[in-house]
Amino acid sequence: MKKHTNRIVQLLASFSVSAVVATTSVADERLTGLDDYVAALMDLSHVPGVALTIVEGDRVAIKGFGVRTAGAEDPIDGDTVFAIGSMTKNITATALAIAVEKGDLSWDTPLTHYVDGLAFSDPYLNEQLTLRDALSHRTGLDRADLIWFARKGATRADMVSRIRNIPRIEAFRDSYLYNNFMYLAAGEAIPAVTGVSWDAYLNEHLFTPLGMTRTTTNVAALEGMANVATPHYLKPERAVPTEYFDLAHMGPAGSVNSTANDMATWCRMQIDGGSHSGKQVVPTAALNAVRTPLTFMEHAEKGHIGTQHKAYAMGLERMNYGDGHVVYSHGGAIQGMASLISFIPDADLCVAVLTNGETGSGVRQFVSDWVMDHLLGIPKTDYLSDFNANLMKRRGRNAGAAQLHAATHAPSTGYEVNATAVVGIYSNPVYGELTISEKEGTLHTLYGTAFKGTLSPHRGYTFDITPEDSVRAAASPAPLNLSFAFEKSGKVSSVLLQMPGPSTSGIRFEPVGNDKPQQ
Repeated sequence: MKKHTNRIVQLLASFSVSAVVATTSVADERLTGLDDYVAALMDLSHVPGVALTIVEGDRVAIKGFGVRTAGAEDPIDGDTVFAIGSMTKNITATALAIAVEKGDLSWDTPLTHYVDGLAFSDPYLNEQLTLRDALSHRTGLDRADLIWFARKGATRADMVSRIRNIPRIEAFRDSYLYNNFMYLAAGEAIPAVTGVSWDAYLNEHLFTPLGMTRTTTNVAALEGMANVATPHYLKPERAVPTEYFDLAHMGPAGSVNSTANDMATWCRMQIDGGSHSGKQVVPTAALNAVRTPLTFMEHAEKGHIGTQHKAYAMGLERMNYGDGHVVYSHGGAIQGMASLISFIPDADLCVAVLTNGETGSGVRQFVSDWVMDHLLGIPKTDYLSDFNANLMKRRGRNAGAAQLHAATHAPSTGYEVNATAVVGIYSNPVYGELTISEKEGTLHTLYGTAFKGTLSPHRGYTFDITPEDSVRAAASPAPLNLSFAFEKSGKVSSVLLQMPGPSTSGIRFEPVGNDKPQQ
C-alpha cells in the first residue's frame, strides 16, 4: 500500500490553518486513516491514480494518490488532468442557467425553437419539450448511446440531427430516463442565441472568472499539455492503459477535462453561493434553479446511510444524506476514467474524486463516502469489506459473461453461412447503417467510425466481433456478437448486434438494397 501514499499537494493537515481554530484538531482526527484506506482500494481494484478534493468551510485539502500511468512513476497531484465525463452536465446546466438569468434563454420555451435541426420522433415533443425537461431527464426518450459512442469525429450538428430518430419509450414528464443527447441539444441552445460556442461560453462565464486554468472542453486541448492522467480499463489482475475518448461531438453531455485544484474552485463556488474572490460569478437564482428537484428517481437500496428520497434536478442528483443533510452529486465516466462530485451546502462541505480507472471499480464512490461520513461524524460502515464485496460482485458478473460465452462456443474451421450472402449494408431506423464486407476470405464489420472488427464463427449463424482496437477487445468480458437470420430462400432477413451487459434484446439491422461493399 505504501506506494500509493505521500503524493501530496496540500497536506490534509491544511485543515489546521482554518480560521475556525476550535475545530482544528477535530478535523485532523476525522481524517486519520484516509491514506491507508485509499491505498487499499487502489490495490484491490488496480486503479492507478486518484486525485481527491475536500472543501469544508474555509479549509481546502487536495491530495494525489498513485500514478498517472500504470507501471510508470509519474505521480498524481492537484494539477493532474482527468476526463470528468458526465460531471460536465452540472457545468452545462449552470452555464444555461446563467444564460436564462441574462434573458437569452427561457427554461420553458420549446427547445426546438432555439436549436436548428432539432426534431423529435414524437411530434408532440416538438412544441412541448423544454430546456427544463431536457436537463432533468424526464423526456422519456431512449438513451441510444451507441449512436454517439460509435461516431467519434462527427459534428454536434450531425448528432443533433439524429435525435429525430430516437423513440420515446417512457412517458413524457412522468419518468426518469437518463439521456446524453438531451444535454447535447440543450448545450447547443447557447450558440443558437449568443453566437458563441458552448466551449467558449463556458470559458468566458465560468472557467476564466473562477480561475479554472487547467479545465478544458475537449481532448484536442490536451495535446502538448503536461501532467495528464492516462485512462485505464481494469482487469482482475491489472490496469490496461487506453486512449482518451474524444467526446467533442457530444461536448455538453460530458467532454470536460479538469483537475483536483480546479474542482476545489468549483466546490468553493458551490458552497459560497456562486461567488468567487468576492465576486458573484454564478447568480444565486441560477444555482437555485439547477438544484431544484424535478424528476423523482427510483432506488432499489437505501444506500449505506439510508437514502430515503432521490431526485434529479438539472445536472445534479439530490438526495438525503443521513438524517440531517441534503447532498447534491453527479458522477462521470468515459472510457477508462471515473469521477464524482458531492456537496452539502448546509454543511459547507464538498468532495470531488477523480480517477484514471473505469467506473465499475467503485473507488470514486467509496472514497467520497468515507470522507463525507468521517467529516460529518457519521461513519458506521465497514467500508473496505463493502468495497471488496462490490468489486467481487462485478468481477463475478464479468467472469460469468465470459464463461457463458465460452460454453456456447462450437469450434469450427469455417463459416456455416455463405459469406457472399451476408455481405452488404444493413440499417436500423434509430442506429443507422452497419456494413458487412469480405476481404481475402475474412468477414469484416463496420458500424459508425469506431466499431470496426473481424468476424469469427462462434456457433451456427452467430459470429464474434474482434475489434480492431486491441485494448478494447482485451478489456471486454465477452466479445460482441452478430447473429444472422435467414429467409427460406437463403437471403439474410436481419442481423442482430448484441453486446455484453444487462440488455439481452440487442439491436436488429435489416438489409438495404443489394450493395456489396469491399473493405
